[in-house]
Amino acid sequence: MADLVMQTPSTRVVSLRPDTHLDHLDCLRGVAIFLVFIYHACNAVYGPHFIQELDHHLIARVHTAPWELLFFLPCEGWTGVALFFVISGFCIHLSHVKSGEKGFRIFFVRRFFRIYPPYLIAFLFFVLLFPGTRIDFTSLQNVPCLITHFLLIHNWNENSIYAVNGSFWSIAVEVQLYLIYPLLLWLSGRLGWRNCLILLFLIEISFILLPTIAFHLNAHSRWNWSLLSRSPFAYWFSWSIGAKIADDWCKGRPVFMRNFPLWLGPLLFVGFSFFPGLEKFRFTVAALSTAALIAALLSRPRFSDQFGRLPFGGHLRQAGLISYSAYLLHEPLLSIYHLMEKLVPEAYHQRPIVFILCLLTWPIILLVSWGYYRLIELPSIAWGKRVIRWIKSDRPVSQSAGMA
Repeated sequence: MADLVMQTPSTRVVSLRPDTHLDHLDCLRGVAIFLVFIYHACNAVYGPHFIQELDHHLIARVHTAPWELLFFLPCEGWTGVALFFVISGFCIHLSHVKSGEKGFRIFFVRRFFRIYPPYLIAFLFFVLLFPGTRIDFTSLQNVPCLITHFLLIHNWNENSIYAVNGSFWSIAVEVQLYLIYPLLLWLSGRLGWRNCLILLFLIEISFILLPTIAFHLNAHSRWNWSLLSRSPFAYWFSWSIGAKIADDWCKGRPVFMRNFPLWLGPLLFVGFSFFPGLEKFRFTVAALSTAALIAALLSRPRFSDQFGRLPFGGHLRQAGLISYSAYLLHEPLLSIYHLMEKLVPEAYHQRPIVFILCLLTWPIILLVSWGYYRLIELPSIAWGKRVIRWIKSDRPVSQSAGMA
């Protein structure tokens, strides 16, 4: 087992086994959760209309107040979801390939215990206990919201997609991407990865554009066409490019997108923000930028070393380890900033000050997330491993699990 083959500085190459832990991915997860956090902080203080209006100003090239331009980066924090999707595609495919499993029974068991119990407990906490998100069970209108969230299909319902916890919509998309993962493998096997990615790119672009096309065609319907842009097919390509990179890396091929210029993605992202219509493709551009960065980290040792020495790298890696718990919990917890209305009523009306104070809740959210990770997430993963051992050994769960 070779961790890193050291040669001369000019010819050094990476030779990592698939089971090697990639600290850089934890760092990227930390970046992703922080981006999502600052986006939701901006949304909590200023509201979604401010973010939409700021985007409109940039797209239309309308002169914007200088202080508003300072919020361009926080308003684009949703790109953290693109990072999460690409990293997920990479890790899921990497795990499946190195497992050597031909079927998907164990794959889905592993994914279930990794995702669903922590999600369900967080959902029940926010629905039943948390003051800002508690649901009134006396109203039948809340029943579809509960059912769709339990089944993780709330991204297909306009009344429940952002209910309870706005971050949960992407958990539903992620799970649905797991469900069509076998189809991805089948398509890549039949068409080859290159043709498969071209097909998925066309599918993703189509699902992004369909709501706009339906609007211009006056396709009035009781169903909200914009939900198509929150379906797994609108993110299939973005997720799958991570899987393609993992496939190349595991099989010793030159890594996909290794030569993609790292500056091009951010340039396109900013450029697309100024042209009406093109802003819809910024998620795909952010995903491509993430894929290029991962490819560079895997194939350029010198760049990988420099990346590992970034400021706050250790903090970001720690945040990345608990990023799923933080993702589940952070948005409703940000509502604690409303306490400032009572504690400091004068400062509460100064939105920039409140936004800064809201950002200062980051350490508190990480602390709560660390506790959730230890108490909920890790035990759920452990139970998944026990069930997998039982499946493989055909013994009762009680015999293989034992008592901790």
